[in-house]
Amino acid sequence: ERTGDLRGALAEYREAIRLRPGHARAWINLGNTWVKLANPPEAIAAYRRALELEPDHPHALNNLSCVILDSGGNPEEALALLERALAADPDNRRLYLDSLGWAQFLAGDPGAAEITLREALTAAPPEFRRLRAETLYHLGRVREASGDPESAEKFYREALELAPPESLERDILRRLAPPVP
Repeated sequence: ERTGDLRGALAEYREAIRLRPGHARAWINLGNTWVKLANPPEAIAAYRRALELEPDHPHALNNLSCVILDSGGNPEEALALLERALAADPDNRRLYLDSLGWAQFLAGDPGAAEITLREALTAAPPEFRRLRAETLYHLGRVREASGDPESAEKFYREALELAPPESLERDILRRLAPPVP
């Protein structure tokens, strides 16, 4: 998986699951690989299986919520999963706050989302560049939806400085582009 051989990783995780079907981490890794291969249904199924094995596994809860949100699923379900992740792993709140804020926004609560996303930005150490970039992007989206394009632009530009994932970078550049007449 680390070398980019995602099909090979799928085969290895499936073999690990065949040998130890009750190993939740293997199911989570399988789900993560399906995410990278842009296959949300398979990712969701893998994360749900991991949660059947370990109902309070914070990474499975968080990752499942992210796939649900990214694939246009129910933000209320994602919120419930994230609350469970926070309860299961309170020492690592910084890992879940961005997802929680984004779920709040998609569930129609931009005020709570902004508070949570600002907390996420404060909690994420500088070396967590990707997480910080995603949080800045989400803050930009919240500010844009709230009718504050200047503030949104500031957050988008800060996110770009941190080299966000390619999909976010494309969307940020699209949002920063002047409108076509």
